[in-house]
Amino acid sequence: MEKALKNIFLLGLFFLFFKMFGIYIVPGTGAVILIFLLFIVPLYLYCFFFNFKKFTNYLYKIFKTPCMKYYFLFIGFVVLTTIVHMILGYYHPPYGRYIIHMKDFFIPAFIIIFMPILGLFLKVKMKQMLKCIYFVIYFVSLVAVIQYLSFVLNVSIVSTIIGFFTNLRETVYSSDTMQETMRVFSIFGEPSSVGRFVFITLPFVVNIDRIKEKIFSNIYIDKLIKYTILPITILAIIFTKSPIYLILCFTELFILELIKYRKAIKKHILVAAPLLLITGIVLSAIMAIMSATMSDSFLTRITSVTSNFGSMDGLVTEEASLATRIIAYYWQFLAFTQNIFFGCGLNNVETYLNVINVHTLTNMPMTPENVKNVYIIQEIIGVNRSLFWSSLAEFGIVGTSLYFIFFFKNMSVVKKLKKVINTEMNYYTLESISKSLIMIFIIGFYNMNMANEPTMWLIYGLILAYVYLAKYKPEEIIK
Repeated sequence: MEKALKNIFLLGLFFLFFKMFGIYIVPGTGAVILIFLLFIVPLYLYCFFFNFKKFTNYLYKIFKTPCMKYYFLFIGFVVLTTIVHMILGYYHPPYGRYIIHMKDFFIPAFIIIFMPILGLFLKVKMKQMLKCIYFVIYFVSLVAVIQYLSFVLNVSIVSTIIGFFTNLRETVYSSDTMQETMRVFSIFGEPSSVGRFVFITLPFVVNIDRIKEKIFSNIYIDKLIKYTILPITILAIIFTKSPIYLILCFTELFILELIKYRKAIKKHILVAAPLLLITGIVLSAIMAIMSATMSDSFLTRITSVTSNFGSMDGLVTEEASLATRIIAYYWQFLAFTQNIFFGCGLNNVETYLNVINVHTLTNMPMTPENVKNVYIIQEIIGVNRSLFWSSLAEFGIVGTSLYFIFFFKNMSVVKKLKKVINTEMNYYTLESISKSLIMIFIIGFYNMNMANEPTMWLIYGLILAYVYLAKYKPEEIIK
């Protein structure tokens, strides 16, 4: 029984990252059940119904940990202001859509963040959870590379398999032109989601070869993953053809490698400097050669973005996708200025923008997608969400501040944990987590949605699990 529960948990942890893999409750809508919930929710129910006293006592220990008070302050604020906004009439009919979309916030905020803690209660070792997470990071990039090769070779079976595991994409996209544009989306909904996942998890990729102990029990699989994960990840990000994430990920990779080898570079600067220069030239040459053979090349897109910085008219014409996001973030900032302290309510910014006729408050040019969102979609104005701008609009300065207090508290906790943990795998995992938190902060100003980003909430959960182990079972992580 114990082994079966562990395996169910690890399957749920694996499928957690399949955000586009679900079962329709109401076909063609956002009313779905994500597959990972079919594994994880029954485990929570089992713990509550069959181990109620033991599990609640266990949770009580966790809730007493210092960083949890900041979590509860933030969650309490969200729940309280949602109720108050409902009473004040900020929410408008039809109300069903709020119920459907509020799950996108409360599922990660209540279920995902406590998954590592649930795993520990079920006697899943931290190393088993980390092994699953490292495998998923490798798996995402590997699927992206396989998907690109299937586009090139026109292997339809690969598209069929990926389509099965991303079956919810059709509720988001009316048409799928990914094969025509040769852009990969792996197990996610769109190429930018792959880019965001790589951007957040790249510190794990860079640090994995510093873990000399075996992560995977099979020595050959362990070495294969450790030695190939970085080149496969680089290929995956290239094949997304996302100009923003190409810039962000390659800049991040360069900085992470400099930090990783800073001592060697400093010691051998006369050798390192020319090598860095040659590496840069070679990478540029490879990208230039690839751009000549790839339609809608990433170099072309990067050039169009960088050449039009500071000109919204130019971005609207040359890179409408990015312009749509920038305009959406500006509109959400305008919503924030109307409700500075407490925001307009959880998952309510799209409706609120329609109520205030946001497009009449500015002379900013609009992309075709913005025009569609304003004039065709009824009752709401569809916008691209971001952690920072959407939080400002919906939670105001008070709620957003509470979230970032919780965020920086987690960074502080990781720094303290690294001082007391000696095992190689746990130390470098915490090192990666600390850098991933920085990436979350950076990308929070762009296209990361707090309500739909399991990776972020799982990282918070891992930190919480490490705090629990360090306080109550230090022998499991300190050897």
